Amino acid sequence: MKILVFFLSLSLILFSCGGSGSSSGSSHSKLDPAIPKAKMNDRDLEKRMVNWFNERGWDEKFKAAVIVSDDYYYKKKGGRITDRWLKVLMVSTKPDGTCMYQDFMVGNQNAGGDKYSKSLRSYGVGDQVSIKCTGL
Repeated sequence: MKILVFFLSLSLILFSCGGSGSSSGSSHSKLDPAIPKAKMNDRDLEKRMVNWFNERGWDEKFKAAVIVSDDYYYKKKGGRITDRWLKVLMVSTKPDGTCMYQDFMVGNQNAGGDKYSKSLRSYGVGDQVSIKCTGL
């Protein structure tokens, strides 16, 4: 029950916070058009996310990260920002050859001031959606 309450609280925070993100013109145009469009593009971050998820040892092979947040969401404690995260669709192939995307909240902790740790963290996970393997 505590986990459900935390997740619901986190969901409310996600829709009420904002911030500043970066973009660098990444394209996901070759992917299945059923995948929602990216709202933020950051090639370096997307590559780091793909590598980070592949290092987790899951059966899926992650191929792309599609950032569907307009901007970062922030968590504050005592008026200080402690964490920031983005809603990301991680596109992958499964061992059976089918493909899917799954939504995650991925971010990092504040390292002081306007700096954030390079280490990624998962702050939540959502549903898996089957897609065509177009562009993978």
